Amino acid sequence: MQTQTCIGPQCTITVFNYANVDQQVSVSAIIDSGAARTCIPASELSRLGNLVRCSPIRMIDAYGDSRNREVYLVNIEIADYMFDDLEVIKIPDKKAPKENYALVGRDILNKNKVVLHGIEKEWKLNCNQNCE
Repeated sequence: MQTQTCIGPQCTITVFNYANVDQQVSVSAIIDSGAARTCIPASELSRLGNLVRCSPIRMIDAYGDSRNREVYLVNIEIADYMFDDLEVIKIPDKKAPKENYALVGRDILNKNKVVLHGIEKEWKLNCNQNCE
């Protein structure tokens, strides 16, 4: 469901430390078909302890700015589906009073059957034949 302050379907995801799955955090996320990769706010990643670091990547944000970003290996659970060995991008936290959201990107969306229902502000993942 979508809040008044956020555009797009939302969900809660659980992010696990790849090296220690006992370290986990629940994060509010936006389903973002415009994001090439899943992105997690810095403050949420820091709660997971020492993460496996991957090679940094250069990305272009929604404003056209190009920046190097840190990449980490995690496991993510969304709607009872587990995505293992996922490289996620660390994004800066928003300044208060704005809320920090993770972005579920096309690295997850393109591997699954996804229905985005903008009018109802809902989304479905791998809904088989029951995708109204």
